This record gives sequence, structure tokens and C-alpha cells, in this order.
Amino acid sequence: MNLAEFRQAQEAFAQVVVEAMNYGPDPGLSEQYRKARAWMQAHYREHRSEFGRLWTTSSDPRRFPGQHTDPFENLLAHATLDGLLKRDARHIQRDLEDIETAFELCKCEEVPFA
Repeated sequence: MNLAEFRQAQEAFAQVVVEAMNYGPDPGLSEQYRKARAWMQAHYREHRSEFGRLWTTSSDPRRFPGQHTDPFENLLAHATLDGLLKRDARHIQRDLEDIETAFELCKCEEVPFA
């Protein structure tokens, strides 16, 4: 799986999370979350090293607040959508923004991450 396909799946996952944050969880969103989370967990390890470098080496704490944590893992740690939504919405939003920034940085890199 290439990074573009992974990003597309992550964007679908993020959309489910944002909809639930805005409108509240419902059975349909909960099921979408369950399926998307399972898929993301199965495929994130393929790209973890590409992103992991960003989480641990960022010199700008504003870019990746709490930079010693992995925003993917923060979001995927919750087995249910209800569980995720119990987190502070600002932390969820920050994780989503950090992931988006990381995709942009990966896209702009001239040399692929090792």
C-alpha cells in the first residue's frame, strides 16, 4: 500500500471522527469508525517509520504539541467511537491536525524517509 492510498483511508477515518464530534455518535458512524479503525491499525505499521521520525524529531513544539506521542496511536487507541469522544475535543483535533501536517511534510520531502 502506498502513502497516497493510506492517506485517503486516513482522511475517511478523520471524516468519521469529525462528523461524530460535530453531530454526536450514532450507530452508523460507530460502525464506520470500527471498520476504519481496524483497517488503519492493520496498515499503519507499514508507514509508522515514515511518520515516527516526525513525532520524535520535530524541533517546533507548536507543530507537534506533545511531540513524544504518536497522534495515530492516540486516535486508534480507542476501540469504540464513544471511547474516543470521551477525550478532550481539542486533543482529538490536535491529533488530526498533526496527522495532516505530517502528510504534507511527507509529500514535500524530496528524499523518501528510510
